Amino acid sequence: MTVSWPLETTCMIDPTTAVGPAPAGWRPLLDQPLVVLVGLTGAGKTTLSKGLSAKGRVTMLPDRRRVTDEVILGGVGGQMNRQARFSATARFRERAPGGMGEILATMSVCNPAPCGFLFDGLRGAAEVGFLASKAPGALFLVLSVPDDERSRRIATRADQFDGAASGSVTRASALVADEAKHYSLDETLAVLATCAAKRTFKID
Repeated sequence: MTVSWPLETTCMIDPTTAVGPAPAGWRPLLDQPLVVLVGLTGAGKTTLSKGLSAKGRVTMLPDRRRVTDEVILGGVGGQMNRQARFSATARFRERAPGGMGEILATMSVCNPAPCGFLFDGLRGAAEVGFLASKAPGALFLVLSVPDDERSRRIATRADQFDGAASGSVTRASALVADEAKHYSLDETLAVLATCAAKRTFKID
């Protein structure tokens, strides 16, 4: 399915989540308790989100990769490595500066979650700034990991989306450097300190 921006029709990411105008009886995501993970590639967002979900603390939303595949890349994201995805999502942000934050703001859910929802995850100052302004009740959990440790994790985790970076610390370091051209954790933290200081928690 190809989805243009602005979203004019509902995109069903899974049977319980939609993007775009909500089906009858569904509720805007921004009206629900929401925790958002913030961090760069290899920071541990997926590991943390799986742990929280397994303990029943939160209900997981479709993760960033799946939302990107369905909404931004029109269902062909699985054929692209991470660096190609960086380029494609950068073009999307030219049309929608709030990036993934703008997509979350259009999401609806068919059932409330007693313990709230968790999204993995946002990157960059523009995304968190947009969502923080639209969702005044959202909490932001920021994962900060040194670049050399992220490179090591990327090289050893055998994720197909890492492409040539998987298995090579040198290539993983190049991926980390390429990501830095698009997202800055320091700038992201500065924005959160300004607009969501009491709703932001940082884990080093």
